[in-house]
Amino acid sequence: EYTMPRRTIHLLPDLDGFLDRMIATGRYADASDVVSEALSLLEDREAALDARRARLKTQIAEGLADLEAGRARPADEVFDRLKRRLKKRDERQDAAE
Repeated sequence: EYTMPRRTIHLLPDLDGFLDRMIATGRYADASDVVSEALSLLEDREAALDARRARLKTQIAEGLADLEAGRARPADEVFDRLKRRLKKRDERQDAAE
């Protein structure tokens, strides 16, 4: 358990040990520094995930618009094409071995 100026946090034993090891390296002055760094990394990761979700949402909307406009191929045609491409790729890999 660590008390920081604004809150008290409770850590599982393995995370508590990790926090102590990070402080012992000398890279961090105290628990607050470790938690601040961890939260900064989490914030970056969440921002990247949000950006990815936004891109996927846009791509889905574009795909649905293409479907509605008739710019689509039947699924069996697409899957047959993918199977042929994968088969050719596998044949090339087998020949290279």
